[in-house]
Amino acid sequence: MTRFFPRTSINWQLEEPAAIRRFSLWIVPMAFVTGVVIRGVRASMLTNLDQSLTSLGLYYGLTGLLFLSALTAHVGNYPLRKWLWRVPAFAAIEAAAESLASAALISAGREPMGTGIATWSDWSTLAFGGAWYRLAIAIAYGLLLAGIVLLVRTTFLEKEQVEVMEVEGDRETGELRRESIEQVSGAFHRVTK
Repeated sequence: MTRFFPRTSINWQLEEPAAIRRFSLWIVPMAFVTGVVIRGVRASMLTNLDQSLTSLGLYYGLTGLLFLSALTAHVGNYPLRKWLWRVPAFAAIEAAAESLASAALISAGREPMGTGIATWSDWSTLAFGGAWYRLAIAIAYGLLLAGIVLLVRTTFLEKEQVEVMEVEGDRETGELRRESIEQVSGAFHRVTK
């Protein structure tokens, strides 16, 4: 008679990621919330603070930190080859969310524009003025971050993997990997000099 149930069973453990990490996996909600929060911070800071250079520097520093932190949290979940479309898409969705938040603030009469309150005629300037700026910053930051990730992977992580291969007995594969790592890191060091 055929046995349908094994005598021993395997206990499977499923690790559920934390709520913030689960949220950071989704590009649309992550970018949308980032855009709304940045527009809210902008409206709050420009309404309540004076127009000094210190205040504006604080605003740009805080919004830049929020934007780049959210972008890093999102793309950090994916391999480098998927960053090619995720970084510009994140910036575009974030800019669209900012423009929608700006429209909501204009309709509520709370969107600051210079020393006054913005009107619907100012919406296109407020909504799309920073979109290209955000896209350029996201792409430049994505390239910088990808370069750092690639450098860390080729110099630190790969050497540990090679050592594990050699210890486990796959010496030939380990030697080939070591040679390829030395070629890549040598080329990288020649380019950076």
